Amino acid sequence: MIMPHAPEEKLNVVDENDRVIGQETRTAIHTRGLWHREVGIWIYNGAGELLLQRRAPDKDIAPNLLDTSAGGHVGIGETYEQAALKELAEETGIRARPEELVRIAQNKRFSGPQPNGMLNKAMRVLFAYRFKDGVDTVQFEHGKATSLEWWPMEKIGRLNELEQKQFSGFVIKDYPDVSKAVRKLLAS
Repeated sequence: MIMPHAPEEKLNVVDENDRVIGQETRTAIHTRGLWHREVGIWIYNGAGELLLQRRAPDKDIAPNLLDTSAGGHVGIGETYEQAALKELAEETGIRARPEELVRIAQNKRFSGPQPNGMLNKAMRVLFAYRFKDGVDTVQFEHGKATSLEWWPMEKIGRLNELEQKQFSGFVIKDYPDVSKAVRKLLAS
């Protein structure tokens, strides 16, 4: 018996002011470079380290690069916070409560074209989550990532041009906002 293909996920298309103006498939959004919503969750610990995921080699955006701890698209009918909680659970196994997420920034990010021609124009909301459990409680989502790595914030802040090539553009561009917010959270 031949199983029919599941319909491709549709996402909201937004304008440059983050207002929904339509819906389109994920593929069309990334092929045509349409604005859409994404979340990025930055997991940090008391030692001032950030948890980064190494993306799988077959990802259409930033394959094999170190990226945000967790992140993804905001689904139709989801808030940024709901999407962040969902992505955090899916990509790391962490089941956080809404009050454990701290909204740290909102920005517009463009990356592309990727080697495969994909474009990413995203309205991104960044969240921080303080990790207090043992390292063995965190897991990466097979198929989307190949590993999770703790990086000292000071080391990320001192990367030279060659070292920066192992990180997604989101890490490099978002790091100043993330670093400032996490340092403030650690001091409180």
